[in-house]
Amino acid sequence: MRLMTLVLGFLLVLNSNFAQDVWVKGYTKSNGTQVKGYFRTKADNNKYNNHSTKGKVNPYTGKKGSFKPKSGTWVKGYTKSNGKTVSGHWRSKKDNSKSNNWSSTGNSNPFNGKKGKR
Repeated sequence: MRLMTLVLGFLLVLNSNFAQDVWVKGYTKSNGTQVKGYFRTKADNNKYNNHSTKGKVNPYTGKKGSFKPKSGTWVKGYTKSNGKTVSGHWRSKKDNSKSNNWSSTGNSNPFNGKKGKR
């Protein structure tokens, strides 16, 4: 019974983690190159949640993302003076305007969907 519960739990996690991914069938390019089928993230016009985006890891290949979107700045992970660790993340670019930051009221962070409250 315990094994069955573990298996079902694993399948549930697996399903929820990859539910947004879609299978792309293999195809042949116009130059004759064969491309094998592969999984990719579901199209949603959000360039921050793709497997190839910096800070992400492709769960199928283990390859680290390297794509850097032009509209944000990658902040490398660091440790605060109080010892709290902050993971690497995307933030809006600095431009001395508080109104266009992702954390500003009326805006939202395209990476995590959180609405701005400042």
